[in-house]
Amino acid sequence: MLTFQCDSCSSPVFYENIRCLTCGSTLGINPGTYEVHSVKASDGGKLTAKNGKSYRLCKNSVDYGCCNQLVLADDASPYCHSCKFTEITPNLTFENNRKLWVAMEKAKRRLLFSLFRLGLHPVPKSQDSTKGLAFRFLVDNSTGIMTGHENGVITITLAEADDAIRTARKQQMGEGYRTLLGHFRHEIGHYFWDRLIADRGRQADFRSVFGDETQNYKAALESHYAKGEFNDWRGDFISKYASAHPWEDWAETFAHFLHMRDVVETSHAVGLNSQPGYGTSTDFRQTINLWLSTTFRLNELGRSIGSGDLYPFILSERVITKMEFIHREITSAAE
Repeated sequence: MLTFQCDSCSSPVFYENIRCLTCGSTLGINPGTYEVHSVKASDGGKLTAKNGKSYRLCKNSVDYGCCNQLVLADDASPYCHSCKFTEITPNLTFENNRKLWVAMEKAKRRLLFSLFRLGLHPVPKSQDSTKGLAFRFLVDNSTGIMTGHENGVITITLAEADDAIRTARKQQMGEGYRTLLGHFRHEIGHYFWDRLIADRGRQADFRSVFGDETQNYKAALESHYAKGEFNDWRGDFISKYASAHPWEDWAETFAHFLHMRDVVETSHAVGLNSQPGYGTSTDFRQTINLWLSTTFRLNELGRSIGSGDLYPFILSERVITKMEFIHREITSAAE
C-alpha cells in the first residue's frame, strides 16, 4: 500500500479516509487511477476534483456514508467500481449488519487496490458472468453458510468482521493469525487459481510446485481434520491449513504473497525501508529479503506495545519457492 496526501492541503491521509481531518476537504478515490482527490460540489450534484474531471459520490456513500470511491459523472451506474463487485449485501436496516458490512467493504477496497497495483484487473460478474468476480456478504444464520469461493463468487459471513467472534474462532482453530483482510486475500487466491492456472493451461507447472490438485478435495479436507495435531506440516507449508490440499496451499500462499507485497511497499512508503521492493523492483529475491527483515521489525514493534508478533510465521525455503512461483505467474499474466 502506498501512502496518500490530501491534494488540497498536503496533509497525510489514510486510504479509507472520506474527509481530510486537517482542512475538512471531502476526499474520494479516483476510479481509474486509485489516487486520492479532494472534491468540491458543483452544479447538478456533481463533484469537481483538482484534476478538472467531474464525479459523483457512490450510492453507498450517499445512502450510508461508507464508501470513498468516486463515480465518473457520465457513468450510468450509481455505484463505484469497487461496490459493483458486491452481489449480495446483508439486511442493512439492522445497525450491527451495517457496521460489519462497512468493515467488509473497506477490506474489499484495499484488496482491489492491491490487485490493481499488481496489474491484475478482475471485472464484476455483472460484466462477465463466466470469468467475472462477485462478493456475497451474508449473515451466518447457522444453516451451512460458510466463507468460501465457487466459480468466481466469494462468500464471506459477517461474523468474520466481528472482532470478538473472529478472535474466538482464531483460538478455537489454533491459528496464530486471522484477519478479515486475510480472508479476502485467501479467497481471491482461489479465484486467481482459475484465472492464472486453469485458464492459462498452467496445471503441469503448478503440480510440480504445489502437488496434484485433482485429488479428491472433500476427502483431502476430511483427512486433514482427522490428523489433528499429528499433521507434520511445518517446513513445506505456510500454515497447517495449507497442507490440506494443493488448492488450499495455493490460496494460503497467495494470501501471504499479498501480505508481503503490501507490507514491503508500505514500509518503503513510510520510510522503514530505504529499498523500494516489490511494486518497483521485479527482483523477487530482493523483495523476499526485504520482507524477512521487515517482519522482524514488525514483530519487535508488536512486542514493544504488548501485542505479540504481528506476523507469527516462519518462511521455509520451500514456501519461498511457492511464493516465487506465484510471483512469476502474476508477472507474466500482468504483462
